[in-house]
Amino acid sequence: MPPITKAGRLGRKGAQRIPRQPSRVDSHRARDRAAAAPLRRELALALARSGQPEEARQVLSELLISVPPDAELLGLVGRVNKDLAWRSADAEEVRAHLQSALAFYLDGYRRDRNAYCGINAASLHALLGEQKVAAGLAAQVLDDLATEEAFWQSAIRAEGALLLGRVEEARRHYAACAASGAERTADLQSVWTQGRCLCAALHGDPSLIN
Repeated sequence: MPPITKAGRLGRKGAQRIPRQPSRVDSHRARDRAAAAPLRRELALALARSGQPEEARQVLSELLISVPPDAELLGLVGRVNKDLAWRSADAEEVRAHLQSALAFYLDGYRRDRNAYCGINAASLHALLGEQKVAAGLAAQVLDDLATEEAFWQSAIRAEGALLLGRVEEARRHYAACAASGAERTADLQSVWTQGRCLCAALHGDPSLIN
């Protein structure tokens, strides 16, 4: 007997039913969801930046089933999961959020070598105790780094230097990041938070980059 597939179920005599074709209403709904996606993404980012990761996660959960994800969207989902980790006081919950964030960042990096996703994946490997993997990925991201805007380029280079044990170099890049991101309070806070966590995990001193 032929197997049941996603394309359609078997009829009474073994003939496969013709899959239902998308209706005009379905097509309109899909187009509407796609058209609304940029606004929903901006809403999720605004919620994340304003310290509302749970609300941001809800928006992103709906968005992920509405449109094909790209590296930017996957990176944002990673960021929100990471923010949830920083807010938790439970060690198991922190690890679960970090592992979830890592999966999204890795997916974003593998899709198109997105440097933001790549360096965050490297940092999360380090925070999860996988320092050798973290250093290897960080080196790869830095080799690929090209056209990121100044703020994120400095942040990426700073984290990469930390992961490779180059603390003085990291300090210079963090200073450049702070200078170019003076008005990006939420993004800068996220960069500093992750940097201090890395300093604590790798060097036992969260104040190394102050």
